[in-house]
Amino acid sequence: NFVREHVEGAPVFVSEESRTAFLAALERDTAFCSAANIMDYSLIVGLEADERVISVGLIDYLRPYTWDKRVEEAIKKSGILGGGGKAPTVLSPADYRTRFLEAMAPMYS
Repeated sequence: NFVREHVEGAPVFVSEESRTAFLAALERDTAFCSAANIMDYSLIVGLEADERVISVGLIDYLRPYTWDKRVEEAIKKSGILGGGGKAPTVLSPADYRTRFLEAMAPMYS
């Protein structure tokens, strides 16, 4: 796996123009997901080493934030079933979007 061998844990260096375009696209795409009440998406990154091309996209965005996810979030936030009130892994679409964007920005310098 190219990523594991060459990039894992390190930022991907791109031009400022590419970084700006990438982050703007993420802003738009995650805003769309949030407005559609969708959470639990991931970023897939494809690297073509020979041509030095990076392809990215959101995947796994088919999970709507339904009543069962709302209940799961509330229970996990409360700490009723353990976890000591730590931040839940289930978040509202708006909170998920914020966390996702904050995690992505430093990875592309």
